[in-house]
Amino acid sequence: MKALKLLNSGVFTIDTLASKLGVDKYVVKELIDYLVIRRYVNEVEIGPECKSKCATCRIAKSCPFYKLNLNTKIKIYVITEKGIDYFKRYTKVNHSS
Repeated sequence: MKALKLLNSGVFTIDTLASKLGVDKYVVKELIDYLVIRRYVNEVEIGPECKSKCATCRIAKSCPFYKLNLNTKIKIYVITEKGIDYFKRYTKVNHSS
């Protein structure tokens, strides 16, 4: 659930998510693969061609490409509406218990 909570707050790469969670990046990769299969998270490959679209992109403010002005493609992970709904339901259930 910590991974979804983080993803709900922004956009991450495997490395940045692993760092935030304090676990090995290979563990995070397995977790992300599971979340992608369940459609809670989308994997998005971004690169220099995205720069022209930043002004209209909903994730631009938390996007590492936008912040760092990278010149190479990277994969980022973005929570989906399904993931947001699951996160909201899960946190609501846990807070009402």
